[in-house]
Amino acid sequence: MGLRKANGWLRFVWPTLACLVLSWRADACPAAADAAAPSATGVATLRCGTLIDGRSATARRDVAIHIEDGRIVSVGAFTPGTVGPMNGAVIDRSRDTCLPGLIDAHSAAGIKASILAGARTIEHGTFIDDEGIRLLKEKGVYLVPTLYVGDYYLNEQPASEAQAKMNELAVLVEAGMTPMRAIQAATRVNSELLGWQDRIGTVETGKLADIIAVKGDPLQDLAVLEKVSFVMLGGREIASP
Repeated sequence: MGLRKANGWLRFVWPTLACLVLSWRADACPAAADAAAPSATGVATLRCGTLIDGRSATARRDVAIHIEDGRIVSVGAFTPGTVGPMNGAVIDRSRDTCLPGLIDAHSAAGIKASILAGARTIEHGTFIDDEGIRLLKEKGVYLVPTLYVGDYYLNEQPASEAQAKMNELAVLVEAGMTPMRAIQAATRVNSELLGWQDRIGTVETGKLADIIAVKGDPLQDLAVLEKVSFVMLGGREIASP
């Protein structure tokens, strides 16, 4: 699940793509991570051999990302001989694939270094401190806390991975969220993290018909989400009793 500041609220988000992206273990050496955190000032051009921008349906090839004061100011085709804006540096990653940063971090130092380096999400965030929380809110970064993982392994639960994810919702409610907000964390807010809010995450006109059904009221008992009775994917019935 993930956490983000939006409209004055901290929202939790399900990390659907966490296993599909490149993760940097920023907490592997906390002191080094702090020292290596780049300044959010200056100008540069990042050349990417391939770019997965998190919004487009396809990857883009040989792309130049122009950066000023820590923010992206333009994204376009790379032109040979290009120099960075205001003669800034050109960072050559022409043999690599660039994509939004989803960072696996546990230590307080690694979390803060990752946020300052421009991470879009922080996975786990186990030992986040008050300063890290302040930076999350200030920068609009998502937190994916995976609260249930500890209980899952300590208790050696036989539950499936899908059931473990449903149990995460229950732990979020124990932590103070309402059942409705926990469900929104697994759907709407998650789609925002992925940049797919115009396609998935809510049941609205024009969005993909990805819908499940359960027997019972999850607002009264989240456990009913562990027994899905109907699955529709893109308007096609995938599973039903």
